[in-house]
Amino acid sequence: MKDIDGNEVKRSLSNESYKLLDWVELQRDTLQLCKNHAHVNLIKGRIQDIEECDEHVLITLDNDKSVEADKLYNSVVLNPSKSDLIQQFKGAIVELDQDTFDPSEVRLMDFHSHEQDEHVEFRYDLPYSARKALIEYTVITTTPMSRALLDARFNNLLSQFNHNYSLSSVECGAIPMPTSQRTIINTSKIFNIGLAGGFQRRSSGYLLQTVHDEVKHWLDFLNDPTPLQAKKEKLKEYLDTVFLSVIKANPSLAQGLFLSMFRGTSGDQFLKFMFNSISWKTALPIVLSLPKTPFLKHAAVHIKGLL
Repeated sequence: MKDIDGNEVKRSLSNESYKLLDWVELQRDTLQLCKNHAHVNLIKGRIQDIEECDEHVLITLDNDKSVEADKLYNSVVLNPSKSDLIQQFKGAIVELDQDTFDPSEVRLMDFHSHEQDEHVEFRYDLPYSARKALIEYTVITTTPMSRALLDARFNNLLSQFNHNYSLSSVECGAIPMPTSQRTIINTSKIFNIGLAGGFQRRSSGYLLQTVHDEVKHWLDFLNDPTPLQAKKEKLKEYLDTVFLSVIKANPSLAQGLFLSMFRGTSGDQFLKFMFNSISWKTALPIVLSLPKTPFLKHAAVHIKGLL
């Protein structure tokens, strides 16, 4: 990590491992598998409504089309709360004409480009090689940026490179970071996954690990008419609620909170916390690393969620 003054804090991994997935290749291969399967039909459109009927599920799209299904894996949050924190991002795979990156190091949060107290802003670098990396600008806010402003911030970040570069696989999006746990209701016809299923780690936005952990339940949904209940982990949800409540109330504290957490834990502990694996044993170093004053009030307000 790097603070606003450019000071670096480094941690190493001993028991955990890190691998950067090529998400472009992953998406391409997944879609190709679907196209090659006789029982799969790909339909493109923005979902407007999902209605569970007596005999089927009706999905309405924005192009005046509708789809009927016996069962549905749903990853769409149709009515997100406008008061939630949102993690907006824009990134791209950047290739430079000179060696610049250290492939053995990942820059998770670089607050050196932080500009305003009303937002939480940082950059991260995930290297593929000495000349190639996924570079991303991220902002956590309750007031979403316009696409033009997001583009400008990302371009400003790229202007910091002193070498010629080329871009590929440009991506942008927004991930809700709700300050309270959503009630997930699965039925015999609809199994909520991804964001709709509460798979993400609310305090980080990461959800790949939970998707991996939950895949074994997906076949159960096809074979068993009993609704699959969302697994509730009270400690994790409580810590996320308190953490996000503090950030929402005091955005200017966010940089210090993340840095304190990073300094007060090992690389393995921090990675586990960010990706979803947590217990009282792993949570204690995280809790002790954080400044107590801003957390006590919010911890007391939300204590019912832990009981």
